[in-house]
Amino acid sequence: MREGGSQRPGSPSTWNVVTWLLVINTAIFVVNLITVDRLGAFLKLPAPEPSLLWLWTPITYQFCHFGLLHFLGNMLGVFFLGRFLLGIVGPRKLVRVYLLGGLLGGVFHILYAAVMRQPSTVEGASGSVLAMLTVAATLIPPQRFQLLLFFIIPISMTL
Repeated sequence: MREGGSQRPGSPSTWNVVTWLLVINTAIFVVNLITVDRLGAFLKLPAPEPSLLWLWTPITYQFCHFGLLHFLGNMLGVFFLGRFLLGIVGPRKLVRVYLLGGLLGGVFHILYAAVMRQPSTVEGASGSVLAMLTVAATLIPPQRFQLLLFFIIPISMTL
């Protein structure tokens, strides 16, 4: 028997922060599907309805998604940008960027909804993904990368 504990490759104790963000988002998405969005009613951010705002919703709304394409798009962004940034800023700063980007995205949406007088709910990691993209573009502006537009057309871009 090994003496170092029971850490096997691939076990949750060996996952990095990007994997944890993907797992948490996926778990909440699946549970929300199973409960027919009943869980989402307690996790989404109501904008601009401060009377419906709970203490946890500015954080939890970042892990809810309103559809499969919304979920997949955000998770692709978290996966690729998260892996890219993890080696540059480290796990703690990556989590800060994810959460603070999501908070700012929620605040801006609430302000927009208040100005436009259009009540809505906010959900998804789009603000977090855009914050990760902004940090990547700020830290390494000349970095070139390739992406597949519509998963077919290769495009080379500079941050």
